[in-house]
Amino acid sequence: MDQSNSLQTSFTEDRTNLMCGWELNISTLIMQLDKSHLSRLSQMGHAELTPSINMLEYIERFVFNDDRELIKNRFLNVSDEKINSDRFFVRIVNVMGVPEKFLLNLMVKEEGVLYGFIQPIDDLFLLKNNFTNSASLKTILENTKDSVFLVDEKATLVEFNPQFALVCKSLLNLDLMPGIQFSKFIPADLLVEFKDCLLRAYENEHVFIETSVAINDYEYHIEVTVTPILKDNQVSGAAFFLKDVTRLRKFKRIDDLENLVLEQALRYQDIHDLFYSLLSGIESISESMTCYVTKKRTGEMILDWFSTVSIPEDYCNTICNIPIQMNTGSCGTAAYLRKPVMVTSILNSTYWDEYRDYTLLTGFKACFSFPIMNRMGEVLGTFGCYLREERELTKFEYEMLLRGVKLTGILLDKFNNEQQIKRQTEDIKEISSLMPGVLYKAIMLPSGERKFVYLGDKFREFFGQDPQPYLANYDLLWEYVNDEDIEKIKSSLKKSIEDRSQWIVDARIFNKDKNSEMWIRISAIHKFEDDGSITTYGNLIDITKLKEDEVQLNAVVSSIDDIVFLMSDNGVFHNVWSSSPEKLLVPAEEFIGKNITQILPPDICESFFNAVKVIRETGQEYQYEYALTNNGETRYFRAKSGPISASPFQDRLYYSVQDVTGLKQSKDEQQRLRDILKVAEELSKGGAWEYNIQTKEVIWSDELYEIFHVDRNVKGKDLLYAYLNSLHADDKEVQPKILAKAIEAGVPFRNDHRIVVDGKIHWICSTSRVIHDQYGEPLYLRGFTQDISEIKEYQNGIFKRDQIIEDVGHLAKIGGWEFDVNTSYLQWTDHMYKIYNIDPSIKGEALFKAFLSKIHDDDRGGFQELLDKALEDGTEYVTNHRVVADADNVKYIRGRAFVQKDEHGRVIKMQGVCQDISELRSTQIAHQNDAHLLQHAVELGKIGAWSFNSNTKTLIWTNEIYKIFEFENSVVGEELYNAYFASVHPDDLAELSSCITRLLTSDIPYSVEYRIITPSGALKYILCQGAPVVEEGVKATYTGITQDITERKSAEIEIGRYSELLDMIAVTSVRLDSESDQDAVVVNLLEQIGKAVDVNRVYVFRSHKNEGAEGIFMSQRFEWTDGTVTAEIDNPQMQNMSYSDEAVKDCFESLANGEVVMGNIEDFPVATQRILDGQDIKSLLIVPVKIDNDLWGYFGFDECRYPRQWKKAEVSFLKSAAAIIANAIKRDAIQYALTLSELTYSSVINAMSEGVVIHDINGKIIACNKSAEEILGISSSTIVGFDHDAEPWEIIDQNGDVVPLENQPASIALKSGSPVRNIILGVRKSQQILCWISVNAEPIHTAESDRISGVAVTFANVTEQFYFAKELNKLSAVARTTSNAVIITDADFNIEWVNDGFEKISGYSLSDVQLKNPFEILKSQNTDRDTMQFVESCVAGQREFSTEMMFASKSGVDFFLHVEAQPMFNEKGDFSNYIIVGADLTENKKNELLISRSLKEKEILLAEIHHRVKNNLAIVSSLLQLQMLYSDDERIRSLMKESQSRLKSMALVHEKLYEGGDLTLVNFGQYISEITDHIRNAYPNNGVDIDVQLNVNDVRLNIAQAVPCGLIMNEVLTNCFKYAFVGRLTGSVLINFEEKGDYFVLEIIDNGIGLPSDYNIAKVKSLGITLIRTLTSQIKGTFDISSKNGTRVVITFPKQIR
Repeated sequence: MDQSNSLQTSFTEDRTNLMCGWELNISTLIMQLDKSHLSRLSQMGHAELTPSINMLEYIERFVFNDDRELIKNRFLNVSDEKINSDRFFVRIVNVMGVPEKFLLNLMVKEEGVLYGFIQPIDDLFLLKNNFTNSASLKTILENTKDSVFLVDEKATLVEFNPQFALVCKSLLNLDLMPGIQFSKFIPADLLVEFKDCLLRAYENEHVFIETSVAINDYEYHIEVTVTPILKDNQVSGAAFFLKDVTRLRKFKRIDDLENLVLEQALRYQDIHDLFYSLLSGIESISESMTCYVTKKRTGEMILDWFSTVSIPEDYCNTICNIPIQMNTGSCGTAAYLRKPVMVTSILNSTYWDEYRDYTLLTGFKACFSFPIMNRMGEVLGTFGCYLREERELTKFEYEMLLRGVKLTGILLDKFNNEQQIKRQTEDIKEISSLMPGVLYKAIMLPSGERKFVYLGDKFREFFGQDPQPYLANYDLLWEYVNDEDIEKIKSSLKKSIEDRSQWIVDARIFNKDKNSEMWIRISAIHKFEDDGSITTYGNLIDITKLKEDEVQLNAVVSSIDDIVFLMSDNGVFHNVWSSSPEKLLVPAEEFIGKNITQILPPDICESFFNAVKVIRETGQEYQYEYALTNNGETRYFRAKSGPISASPFQDRLYYSVQDVTGLKQSKDEQQRLRDILKVAEELSKGGAWEYNIQTKEVIWSDELYEIFHVDRNVKGKDLLYAYLNSLHADDKEVQPKILAKAIEAGVPFRNDHRIVVDGKIHWICSTSRVIHDQYGEPLYLRGFTQDISEIKEYQNGIFKRDQIIEDVGHLAKIGGWEFDVNTSYLQWTDHMYKIYNIDPSIKGEALFKAFLSKIHDDDRGGFQELLDKALEDGTEYVTNHRVVADADNVKYIRGRAFVQKDEHGRVIKMQGVCQDISELRSTQIAHQNDAHLLQHAVELGKIGAWSFNSNTKTLIWTNEIYKIFEFENSVVGEELYNAYFASVHPDDLAELSSCITRLLTSDIPYSVEYRIITPSGALKYILCQGAPVVEEGVKATYTGITQDITERKSAEIEIGRYSELLDMIAVTSVRLDSESDQDAVVVNLLEQIGKAVDVNRVYVFRSHKNEGAEGIFMSQRFEWTDGTVTAEIDNPQMQNMSYSDEAVKDCFESLANGEVVMGNIEDFPVATQRILDGQDIKSLLIVPVKIDNDLWGYFGFDECRYPRQWKKAEVSFLKSAAAIIANAIKRDAIQYALTLSELTYSSVINAMSEGVVIHDINGKIIACNKSAEEILGISSSTIVGFDHDAEPWEIIDQNGDVVPLENQPASIALKSGSPVRNIILGVRKSQQILCWISVNAEPIHTAESDRISGVAVTFANVTEQFYFAKELNKLSAVARTTSNAVIITDADFNIEWVNDGFEKISGYSLSDVQLKNPFEILKSQNTDRDTMQFVESCVAGQREFSTEMMFASKSGVDFFLHVEAQPMFNEKGDFSNYIIVGADLTENKKNELLISRSLKEKEILLAEIHHRVKNNLAIVSSLLQLQMLYSDDERIRSLMKESQSRLKSMALVHEKLYEGGDLTLVNFGQYISEITDHIRNAYPNNGVDIDVQLNVNDVRLNIAQAVPCGLIMNEVLTNCFKYAFVGRLTGSVLINFEEKGDYFVLEIIDNGIGLPSDYNIAKVKSLGITLIRTLTSQIKGTFDISSKNGTRVVITFPKQIR
């Protein structure tokens, strides 16, 4: 027993050390080596080892030279041949090149990845020897899947495993037992080879061979490994390992055959050649089988022979035209039953009654036939074989036929598709001859190769050449494409494929001789095939005329700055014209066909659609402005839209865009200065004013109305009276005289005086200057008045700040409160009002009542109890309650209250905080819901897990699988195992069993789809996946998942059927252009679609407009019904239905957005339900048809039998069908575009916001647009017809001089042939200036040459810009009059402008400081560094700030400013500049200095008080010392000494306060050190050596804390030095003093004798303990004393004592 355990341990250890693992990726040839592998190589002397190494490098470095090719081939062959595992010997060399023999095991982990291990041979077989006669050997042998037996040196059987015993029993009918001789249990055919292996093993050689043996006419392939068994280094026997590889070898031949046939299929080899390769290959693998393929005749229930190899021709000619019905041989019957027919005896089978005799004469005695079906479940034919003997198929033959059936189905499906494509191509060829343009079909293969499948006959008209060479070579066509357009065509094609969108592109091509050029438009759609190829259907149309029509228009457009678009109501761009392409966001051609929402931001799109609405409602032009930011630059535009009235283009409109950034910036500059003045007024609490000296009328800015509390409706002289009436009584007589004197002097002045507003006195400061006319007479008095009441209060020493500071921010949603118990006054922070949604004007007791009313009824009682208890005994509380903020908003609040008491312990004040935790609570609730999601996912996915034990055949399911199979949960164990297989569909049982067998025998995970029939009779599709679970090297358990995929499989079948229908629709839709009866074609399409989706009615509605009516209407155009419902096409209600009708409005909005509308009748609004119910509609599906993103109309599908859930596959099919038909309609739209171009010119000219005037070659005006009439104020009838030199107006320059005719832009352009740009001119009529305009003139060239045929003059109205400067100067003058310093910076915080007040205060002019940082140039040596850093951080963060700073003037004199700075942002929210207002506080600061000096004197006095207190305490201490000299009573002397120590501790506090710079805080670290030294010196230790250690941080205490703490230390240390070390020679004392959070902790520890065992501190009444307790309470602390190995005293008290 001990020996067995020892051997088992040895085996386990050796196994761990000797298994050197590796893994190989075949594609990268990278090997990963585990630690054991690396360790073994290191033991062999190899260095520089890494876990990752290239396979070839590994072989080169470590494998013996003679074995390198062997291992390389075996590695690669295992992957190629799909063998599950391999085992062979290989020699690995050590660092000296000496080889050592290893056994290499390799296995396939997954496709392209191998793994395994190598084991050294000597150790391996020593290992095998070790478990002879051990329990380990028996365990290993019983669990290996190979056959194993061991013989001794006499070739006598010693040991064997059950697998080998089973082989001997089944093949030799031999019962094995130890002691049998070698030759008795080895088959005769193998005996010679096995003896040879045995003899070589006796020579201590390791042998590996592969051999075969025929048993019962079946050939077995066997791998044999023979290894010697060593004992005491002598061979004592041999071990044989036999592995059956028969299936691997045979299935490899099948794999090779499948690969060969598939490769041939990819090369488009003839279908008959493919089947010949397949059938002959199968017959060569199994020579007893004669195989065949039959094919179902198109449209008939007949089978024809399609491919045979060995069946006699006479037989095929005799037995032919096989009906698909019962008893027509195996083939006809299998096709009829749609399942395999297995006839083992033709002689006895009723299936063969009709063909039996001739078949038996041919020698066939058995026949097996399998039906071949496509994805839609349709029978394509049969596959099968004949045998010339009566028997069943072997398992191998059956599996081989199943694989043949699958491959045949693929090949037949491919053949049918190719035939269908061929037929469709012929149809297209016939139809294309009737169509305009060149129709073509092209295909792009998965490899990227492109080729034409079809080119229409009109190819000759375009190119003058035969299309055949181009069918053979796709790239030939590029020779006739203009080089400039090749890349455009390729890139647009690539993009349309990537986006899966329609392909439209315009390009130029040459004729055959390449001597002329034409424009074509390519329009195509793509079909994406399942095999990865892409089929393109397209058309080429000549659009040369369309391009030529744009020439004259472009000449006009190039002379203006406008961008003009031609658009649809729904925002689709149809054309674009611009003289400056760089102004467009994207290239012009990328606009075409796109929607405005794809290019411009949402806000601009919204403005456009609002304009469309107004235009359609009024029929008039509409104008608006917007801003657009691109690459960081913001530009401003004026947009003008209007309708195109000509039929049939009522759904089109023009959209012109003018860049008005310059005009906008001028206006913005004016507004900016207004804003600056307003901000300056707000920041400085002042306003601007103007007094008309002649009329005595006054103008105020808004801020002055606020200061004087005057109604804004008060104007003119009434403002003057309002001002005079507000003057303080003492200033009423003086102030008017001061103003009169200022006007008379005519110089700037400043005056401070008082006004009375609402009974309150305000100080104001007015600064002003007189404005004179050209003769020096005073006209106006302009000035700036500022409320300086606060400054006056500050200067008089009464400035008071009374603002409650919010302790918490809005982000935390925390508010604070304070409640005065004596006055019942409740005070809240701003955020408390927001939390409880209470009016901030409510205060005091009213606020408290309002607060209680907001608490939820269910929570108010509990809250009131907490509040009452806090008021009664001072209990602080934490509460969670709900607040009803308003009727629809309940909040969750967490609150905390703190209590403040007076010296008698009465509660006098409560303070607290409240936090809104509603969002946090919602988040917590959401997390609780997440736990249920996983279970829901499993149920929705219909996925269950299973486990199977192969030894016990125990099958375990989760509940979901029981639901899928419709089994009761009580079905378990073997009953479940049997029920499972019984439910599998008979046709799928063989394949499922094969997959399970492979899993059990090869360890390879599997995935298989099959069908089941549930107890209720339902047919379900199942996906099952499984894998082995290996534990301690033993595999017996398998786990996996099972999923119900019935819905997915049903959808796949439907998609396949719909795909074929779409092909048919695509071909039929092409006929729309050529058929005279287009209606019949469309109805035929509707019939095909209706039958495909099984509906009762299909119809098409067309969108249109009605003359004289507003909005869009729809009318039914086509309809098909199945005969069971009433046709509605003749129903008048189905014609001219308005999309704005309440019943269909919602549907129209969805359809216009390209959305499908579907649902049952109850899903629609009541108004819609009435329409549907009148047509017996139970369920409805509507698919929009869009052309160029316009809603052309829609397809409708009615289900009138029952409510219906529309499947995703159905919706996808119907949308695709609509898209194909839409493309057919698109071809008509191209002709529509050609007609449109004729109307475009006049529409675009009128769309321009600039005036346009066209001159002919003689200078006569021949045309003008609406904008020209509006700008000039002259009608078109007056303008048009005048000669160039007889215009009814005068053209003047900016100086007012008339511009001669020859110098006008139109004349210059006509003469020079060059454009004239941006000339500013005035238009004057009858000596009155009508306007100022910016003029461009562009010569018009003919389309065919550079000859000038006229000139286009465009002009924009710039009149407003001439008056902006005057307004700006006026505003600037007002800003300059304030006495405060005003600074305006740019976005980089450099000065742009300063006012006179700045120059007066600082001495710097604008030229001194312009483009400089204001704080850098004004910074003084005395400027506070922290304040400067604060300002810099605010500027960097673009935040407003307010502070006081010291600056230096230009002369170097320091001055103080109170600075208010406000950042400014433009309408886009981007930072633009700062406005800074500074008030001079220099005089105020001087007053502050006086106050500061006074405070310093008080501090000196306080220091003197501390010094005197310390001295007085010292005197008292000295008196006690003298008294001690006169007392002999030791107890009294001791008490006096203790009192001295207490006095010393108090005196030391005052000494530290006096010595330190801070008169309020004591450096307690230093204090502890000194008081400790004092007490140690005061109490000699009687020879005891006491070590004192201090662990004290730099902590500072106020006097209220320091004195009690000092006294506590004195008491504890005195007691320690007196009593702690009695009878000891040494001792130690440790003093710790540190901060812990919001508390201080004082800890004194000694290692003395400790406290008595019966010591109870609660009963101690000594003076020292009483003092400590009292002093600890005084500082709101806690006191703790303990005794363990000495005494430990801990005092804990808060940092802040309330």
